[in-house]
Amino acid sequence: MVSGSQPPPASLDGTVRVLLVEDNPGDAVLVTASLTRHWVKFEVSHVDTVKEAVAQLKSNVVDLVLLDLGLPDSADLDGLERISAVAPAVPIVVLTGMNDDEIAMRALRAGAQDFVTKGTHRHDLIARSVLYAVERRRVDHLRTRLAEAHRLAGVGELAASVAHAMNNPAAAVTTNVYWLGETLAGLRKVLSKARAAQPESAHAMLNHPDVDAIIDESESAILETQESLARLTATVQELVDLAKVWPEDVDHVQLNTVVHAAGNMARAERGLPVQITKDMGDLPAIKADRSKLTQAVTAILHFLARGGGDSAIRVATRHTGSHLVLTADRPDLVLTESELQRAPRAFGGADGGQSLGVASEIIRRHGGEMEVNSAAGSGTRVTVRIPESTGLSVRKSRPRGRNLTRPSGLSLKLLVVDQSPAQIEAYRRQLEPSHELTTATSGSEGLARLDENARHDAILVDLDMAGISGVEFFNRVSVKHPGLEERIVFLSANPKAARPKGTNNPLLTKPAQRGALLAALLEVSIKPATRG
Repeated sequence: MVSGSQPPPASLDGTVRVLLVEDNPGDAVLVTASLTRHWVKFEVSHVDTVKEAVAQLKSNVVDLVLLDLGLPDSADLDGLERISAVAPAVPIVVLTGMNDDEIAMRALRAGAQDFVTKGTHRHDLIARSVLYAVERRRVDHLRTRLAEAHRLAGVGELAASVAHAMNNPAAAVTTNVYWLGETLAGLRKVLSKARAAQPESAHAMLNHPDVDAIIDESESAILETQESLARLTATVQELVDLAKVWPEDVDHVQLNTVVHAAGNMARAERGLPVQITKDMGDLPAIKADRSKLTQAVTAILHFLARGGGDSAIRVATRHTGSHLVLTADRPDLVLTESELQRAPRAFGGADGGQSLGVASEIIRRHGGEMEVNSAAGSGTRVTVRIPESTGLSVRKSRPRGRNLTRPSGLSLKLLVVDQSPAQIEAYRRQLEPSHELTTATSGSEGLARLDENARHDAILVDLDMAGISGVEFFNRVSVKHPGLEERIVFLSANPKAARPKGTNNPLLTKPAQRGALLAALLEVSIKPATRG
C-alpha cells in the first residue's frame, strides 16, 4: 500500500524495505549482499523491469527504490518518471555506470534522492546512501507538516478577525428581524379587531386583498432570514473553532465510547450508505476533547462511506504500548494516488461533512497522527494513533449558579453597556417593553449609571469596548459595588473571547439568540447583590 499523506511508514521492527529494480542478475546479487551485511536490517525485493516495479509499489509498502536506469522497458529517465508518478512519497536512489555522471546529475534534478555507481559495491556506502535518502524524505515530510500547522494557525486567526467584524452587524440584524416579526404579528391582530369592530366603515386598506398576502410574505421572509443568519453564524463559528481543543472541554475520555457515538452521529446526520462493524479493544481513558474526537471519527466514517457499496466499514481499536490505535477499513474502496494526496489536507468535504483535513488536525492537537492508505485488493484504511499521554490537562469544574427561576411575567431592571449605538437599539427593541432598560455606550458611562443607581437585576456588558473594556468594567464594579459583578452577562463578537479569570459569569457570542440572552439575564438576576 502507498500512503497518500505520509512518507512510507517504517515497519514495526525497524526493517528498511527496499525495492531493487535491476535486470543484471550479478549486480542484483552484489547489491543485495551489500545491504544484508549492514547492521541495519534491510528487506530487499527484486524485480528486473519498471513494469514489475510499478505493480509492486501498488500492492506493497516500500521505504525506498534502488533503480537501474538502463532497463529493458525504459531508457534515460523514463523509469524514474514512471515510478515517481505511481509512488511520489517513496525516495529513489539510482544505480549508474562508471561513466554516467551526467545522467546521475540529471536524475537528481528530476527528483532522485541520491545515486550509487555500479561496480563500487562497498556495503557501507550503499547502505549509507539508502538510509540517508529515507531520512531526508522523512525530514521533508516533517517540514511539510510544520508548514501545514502554521497555515492552520493562520487560518484560525484570520477567521477570528472575520468573525469579529461580521458578528456585530449580524447581532443587530438578528434582533431587529425578531422585532419586525413581533410587529407584524401585532399588526395582524389590529387588522382583525378593526374588521370585527367596524366591518362597514373600516378603511379600504384594511380589507384590501393584498394586506394579508403582504403580511404572510413578510413573515415568511423574516423566518428565512433568521434561519440564514443562524447558518451564517454557525459557519463562522465552525471556521474559527476549526480543530481547536478548548481547555474547558478536556476530560477523561474513552476512545471506544467516542467510536460508538461517532457511528450513531454519522448515521443520524446524513445516513451512512454502508454498515459499520466494530472490534473494540481494552483501552485506558485519555485526556481529550470528547466532542472534537467524535467529530474526527465521524469525518473518517463519512470519508470511507463515499459512494456506498456492499462492504462494511470495519473499525477496530487496540492499546499498543504507549499509544491507542484506531483503524477503519473499507475493503471495496480504492483511491487514486491523487485522491490519497489530497484527502488528509482537504478542508471542504465533497459530501458536505467535516473533511479529513480537520480530522487530521484534531488528532494532531491530541499529540497523535493519522495515515490514509489504499491499494487494489485490500481497499482503504485510515489509521489513527493517539498517545496515552496526550499532554492535555483536565480543568477543574467551577460551580454554576443555582437552578432558580423567576415567574414568567417578571420584569427585570437591566443596564446595557455596549459601544455600538445600533446594537443598543437592537437590545432595546428585543427587551422592551417587558423589561426596563438603562443604556450606556462606554464603560465609563456604564460605571456612572451604576453610581447614580446600583439597583439593577442584571447588567449586559460588551467585552470588546474601547477605553474601559468589559473586563476592566467587571473589575471596577467588583470594587465599587461588591456583589453586583455577579450579575454581569458578557457578550463578545469574538468567538475566541474568554471570561475574566476566576469568574463564571455567562459569556455569549454575538449575535445571541433572544432565548439564550434572556436565560443568561435571568440566571444572574437571582444572585444576591449590593443594593445602593
